[in-house]
Formats: sequence, C-alpha cells, structure tokens
Amino acid sequence: MLSNNKIRESRSPLRERERAAVGRAAVDQITRSETNPSREDTMKRADLTEKILDLKREKGWSWKHICGQIGGMSEVLITGALLGNL
Repeated sequence: MLSNNKIRESRSPLRERERAAVGRAAVDQITRSETNPSREDTMKRADLTEKILDLKREKGWSWKHICGQIGGMSEVLITGALLGNL
C-alpha cells in the first residue's frame, strides 16, 4: 500500500511533466521512424474513401451495420466522415 507521501509524489507537477515529455518523445520517434512512409507515399482522402467502399462491398456490410459497430454518434455523421464529406 502506498503511503501518503508516495501518492503525493506520484501526482506532483514535475512527475506529470516528465511523463508528458516521455510521451512526446515516443510520438516523435514513431513519426520519424523509417517504417513511416514519406509524405508523397501517404494515402489521400479519396484513396481512403475508395478503400472503405471496397471493403464495404466485399464484406456485404450496410451503412447501418458499420455505424452500429462504430457507435457513439449519428449514423449520418459517421457515414459522412467515412465518405470524406466532413
């Protein structure tokens, strides 16, 4: 069991800044990694929309099914976002 001092220490502003710095460093490392494609090789919005529609047709899914799996918001909003209209 943690003592009160340990609890306070783990919540200190310095400790939070250290955690944030470590998190930022990890994100920077991932984004600079050689496994990430160059800017020219990234997928365009239209390509992503086409891929989503291809998967929808292949799997025989309806928009209602897809929206139900994502959940949490309006079906119109989800469909529009997936089609690149938002």
